[in-house]
Amino acid sequence: MRHMTRCLSLFSMLGLGCTAIDFPGQPTPGDLQRSISLDEAPRVSRGQRGDDAPIIRAQAKPVGIAPPPDTYVPGSVNIPEPPPGIPAPSGAQQVSMKVNRSARALVRAWVNGRPIFDDEVILELEMRNPAALRETSTDKITKAYNDTLTNIIELEIAYQDAVKKLEKGNPRALEKLKEMVEREFEKQTRNIRKSVPEDKFNEIAPTFHRQLERQFIGMEYIRSRVFNEVDKIGYVQVKEYYDAHLNEFQKIESVKWQHIFIAVSPKRPSLADAKSFANRVLNAVASADPAKQEAEFEAQDVHDDGDSKSRKALGIGNRKGEIQPAELEKTLFEMKDGQLGPLLEVSTGVHIYRMIKRDAGGQTALNDVVQTQIRNKLRNQIFEREFKRFVRDLKSRAVVEIERGI
Repeated sequence: MRHMTRCLSLFSMLGLGCTAIDFPGQPTPGDLQRSISLDEAPRVSRGQRGDDAPIIRAQAKPVGIAPPPDTYVPGSVNIPEPPPGIPAPSGAQQVSMKVNRSARALVRAWVNGRPIFDDEVILELEMRNPAALRETSTDKITKAYNDTLTNIIELEIAYQDAVKKLEKGNPRALEKLKEMVEREFEKQTRNIRKSVPEDKFNEIAPTFHRQLERQFIGMEYIRSRVFNEVDKIGYVQVKEYYDAHLNEFQKIESVKWQHIFIAVSPKRPSLADAKSFANRVLNAVASADPAKQEAEFEAQDVHDDGDSKSRKALGIGNRKGEIQPAELEKTLFEMKDGQLGPLLEVSTGVHIYRMIKRDAGGQTALNDVVQTQIRNKLRNQIFEREFKRFVRDLKSRAVVEIERGI
């Protein structure tokens, strides 16, 4: 599920700010992470709170509960079978499909009294990191589960805070946000239905809807709150980063070139015959309009006796030490764009080659492209930092409890 990048004016109506910045992926803070043993996960874990002091119920609620009427009860999720000889990991076992789901739901955590179900965590893993469920390493399975649970808890905290503010300050804005969620849900489920059986889809749909609503509203709320910090990046900050990281903006000398090999063969039984035919090919390319020589060289590749046809006449290798055949390297790195190289004779035939473009390498200037790259990198760094700070602040005022199983 991609993160929404649209600017939500609904938040700005509350004076919370808004942003249209496109971050490539949601940060994975980790300040809420807790390591748990595989035998405990996902049925037992440690409590977490903003100040890192655990909150554990004196008497934990049983994991078999009747959920409130307005609470989604997720369906079961199939966990891939482990490889032969590897025992099924106890920390990620499938919830029994024989259990009446309306009467029994496995709760993993509580965020201000709202349940986070095991099925939500497992579905998130299936969708975002399916490889984790096929791991044979118990440590990796546990870490993947913890990371996913942490992410869900963080977004749930943000989601609840956003809903509380909108319900109080602008309920119509909340309605519009939920309408946007419904449209996105319909859009994404159209694609999911193409690859998921209908019965499986019906089981996961309520959980997926809840996840999407939390994801959409929670992430956009966080972005709206940290936008002011992210938006402070100007040319001065970009130039400072560039000057301090010049090594990141170095180009290595490289070439893009074309190649045809005319071999000594029954058609051309001697090296002289191969060279004569190679000259005919070379002259055909040289006589073409300079703007069309690249296309003409590719067309002449029908005569190639090597493997250039599979690459549309492109030569092998772009940097020093990569060029094949190695005998061409020195000449190639001395040629100009569009230049045809002299024939190279070897015992088995003749090489014909042409330079498409040679990049001399060196320091890349602080041009518009580089400035954009740096600005995006700094924005992501600031967003991740502010994300952690903001979630930590919210969590210090929330009650997060990890359920101990029975």
